[in-house]
Amino acid sequence: MRRVPDSRYISARELIRLLEASEHPLAMQATPLLDATSVELLPVSPGGLDLHTYEVRLARFQDGEGPEILGLEAFVEVLRTPVADPETLSFRTHDYVYVVLLAGGQVVAVTGVATRM
Repeated sequence: MRRVPDSRYISARELIRLLEASEHPLAMQATPLLDATSVELLPVSPGGLDLHTYEVRLARFQDGEGPEILGLEAFVEVLRTPVADPETLSFRTHDYVYVVLLAGGQVVAVTGVATRM
C-alpha cells in the first residue's frame, strides 16, 4: 500500500458504515459494490477540494465533454458552502471512481466519475 502523507486510513468496513449512515443516493448505489472483507486501507486526506477545479469539471460535463459524472451538480453546491473539518477520500468500483467529501467524520457529498467514456 502506498502511504499518503498527512492522511488517516479507514477500512472498507468503516467506509461502508459511513456511506450507509449518510443515506446519500450515490453512497447507497456504491455501497453494495464494496468488499467489506477487504484488508485494504483507504487514505482519508485532510482538507477540502479545490472548488474551481470542480466548477470547471461541471461546466465541461454540462457541455457534453469528458466522462459521465454522477451527482456533480450537488457535489459542487456542497463545495460552495463552508465545511468544518473537511476530509476527502476516493474509491474505485468496476465502473466509477467515487469522491467523498466528509465533514466532522460524516459524508456530506459524493460524486462518481465513470472510468470509461
